[in-house]
Amino acid sequence: MNTPQNTIAIVYDYDQTLSPSYMQEEVVFPAFGINGESFWRRCTELVRDTGYDNELAYMKVMLDTLGMDRPTNKELRQLGAKLNFYKGLPEMFEEFRNGLLTEEHLAHDITVEHYIISSGLKVLLDGSRLQPYVRAIFGCEFAEDDEGRITFPSGSTKACSTCPRTSTTTWTPIFVPSRSRT
Repeated sequence: MNTPQNTIAIVYDYDQTLSPSYMQEEVVFPAFGINGESFWRRCTELVRDTGYDNELAYMKVMLDTLGMDRPTNKELRQLGAKLNFYKGLPEMFEEFRNGLLTEEHLAHDITVEHYIISSGLKVLLDGSRLQPYVRAIFGCEFAEDDEGRITFPSGSTKACSTCPRTSTTTWTPIFVPSRSRT
């Protein structure tokens, strides 16, 4: 028996897709006095010279830069409330919730789910105004030490590339030109 395909998943990147800026530059760097130019230069060096993955490189540089002043994930989550989005967000999600599906869609039990997959910090998005509108957020994460301070990368979006795909899974990428997002 075939499994009905009645759930539409819309998957978004975050940086420069839902927001015009990078989340680290917008809220983390100002909060901790991090110089963005030297930060990204060091990340590029780690990737180029030692073969780091991009995500692990920026997480390592963040930990190295913060040193003993590492925040907790709770503090990072609170910074997420300061994230800014493109005009019309998060209101677009409310419009989708209330008017995207027709009566015919509803009669066929069609649903729409929203997901964010970001190479940025999941905890920042968990604290953002977008969180209530999405089914799940996937991003880079930090473990914490006994004092609650971030210590080591505990997850990244690399895991998303290994998600199981079945015959009932259809992936349809949708590109929205930047001129249509402003």
